[in-house]
Amino acid sequence: MYTSGIARLLAGGVQSLSNIKNKENQLEGNVSIGRVTDVCLNSNSELFDGWNSIGLITFQELKSPTPTQEQNKISISTALPLLPQIKDYPLVDEFVLLFRGPSTTNPQTSGGRTLFYLPINLWNSQHYNGYPSPLEDDPEDQNTNYADILAGIPFIQSKKKQSVPLNGKSGGQFVEKGDVHPIIPFAGDNIVEGRNGNSIRLGSTANTDGEIQNNWSENSEEGDPILIIRNGQPASGSSEGFYPITEDINNDPSSAYFTSKQQIPIEVATEKQIVGEGQTIPFTSIIDKAPTSPKSYNNSQIILNSGRLLFNTLGDSILMSSQKSTVIEANEDIGIKSVFNNVNILAPKGNISMGQRNAKESVILGNAYMLEMKSLVKNLINVFNSLSKEPNLSLTPGTAQMAKNSLQEFLNKMEGDNQLLSDKVKVS
Repeated sequence: MYTSGIARLLAGGVQSLSNIKNKENQLEGNVSIGRVTDVCLNSNSELFDGWNSIGLITFQELKSPTPTQEQNKISISTALPLLPQIKDYPLVDEFVLLFRGPSTTNPQTSGGRTLFYLPINLWNSQHYNGYPSPLEDDPEDQNTNYADILAGIPFIQSKKKQSVPLNGKSGGQFVEKGDVHPIIPFAGDNIVEGRNGNSIRLGSTANTDGEIQNNWSENSEEGDPILIIRNGQPASGSSEGFYPITEDINNDPSSAYFTSKQQIPIEVATEKQIVGEGQTIPFTSIIDKAPTSPKSYNNSQIILNSGRLLFNTLGDSILMSSQKSTVIEANEDIGIKSVFNNVNILAPKGNISMGQRNAKESVILGNAYMLEMKSLVKNLINVFNSLSKEPNLSLTPGTAQMAKNSLQEFLNKMEGDNQLLSDKVKVS
């Protein structure tokens, strides 16, 4: 009769149980747990031995579930990241799972094997998962160990200033904070979180009855994909870092949303409240066929939202192409400048309106106008020249001469250095 699982093992009797024990012994010799004592992150690290040593750690291997100062007597060893393509390096006093693997000197032998590590999520925190060991051996400075604390014996504060160097001997800027919130997952999500309030969510429309809900699942179906990249958390967030939050496009410092059919409640900087309506409709005063309000649109789109956006190219162009309209709107100035070449605004099948949408006044064509004006001025000069020679007219010769001089000056401007036509702005 075919058996599986524990029943199959028990069917083998004592021999099978003996094999299990042997396997356990082999596993114990190849897998262990260590507390990180230093991390190599740059060339200033004491562990630095070429750039392939980035991510190398030193650790103290743990022999008991509640470490004490005896750990200081254990020899310090080194280990390399198991997955070097994922830069998820631990901080000092965080725990790692250690594996014995092949050595670069002779990968096919069991001797001289290399240790590799994976970080352990001790506190289920994306921010910091350390468990610092006592800092001093002197009972006057540290007279309560972890076992005492777990047993209810109060910790007696040292008179000396103590610190936990989370960044290791390489130095660094990481500081443990109590107000960095994790983001809550929804069914089916894949999430990557940094230690300081930044994240990537590969998620979908997900409605839930839970206490914490998202604001991107309205008017779309379960399973519609969404990608959210967020950097930073709202400044108005609570100080309880253990409390999870969701992304908030209007309050997160910087974020990018890649949607399929979700409706994102973004507050547009230039939006204005339409009298008698309960929604905001930006861009309605710019173009005849205004696009759907950003708050109402529920189709595929990419939204970038931050305190400032900068688009820059080093070798080629920035291209913008739209099936419908392109709208640029600002609460203050809008500047368009070409440092070395032209600024072209074309409308082969439509009008170019300036000042307001659908402006009615036409721009004068300067070159054609100047030709006609020159001819008129020349004729007027001839007329006043003749009048200035007629003594019997009520127009005095002096007055006619003044009119003639004024017209001649105007003509000189038109024919001379072209002071009346712009060298920069051209219309057709």
